[in-house]
Amino acid sequence: MIFIKTDRLILRNYRPEDFSDYYEYMCLPYTAQEEDFEPFTLKQCREAVNERLNDDSFIAAELKENHKMIGDLCFRRQVYEAFEIAYEILMLHTQTRAMPPKPAKPLWITFLLFWMRAA
Repeated sequence: MIFIKTDRLILRNYRPEDFSDYYEYMCLPYTAQEEDFEPFTLKQCREAVNERLNDDSFIAAELKENHKMIGDLCFRRQVYEAFEIAYEILMLHTQTRAMPPKPAKPLWITFLLFWMRAA
């Protein structure tokens, strides 16, 4: 089980109720713009959240102030001993006090979690 609190975020495992917040940012064109997928449909979001419920490779990023999930982090081993580290953040929250202007802090935490799990 993953549960980490920062000044503004709670990093935790996915929950079934994360579906609507997940859909809110995964259906947007900018989320898929640099990726190899199209914006997600409702059905794809339900399936993705259900897959993430029992997978510690995916971490939900929740705002501490209102408990809204605004993104997620992923770190997992791929084929050939390669590792994937990825994140998606709802851009609405990146220029407010809720999140730092750059997503560097959540990414740094992902590296820390990865290092802790690999050790």
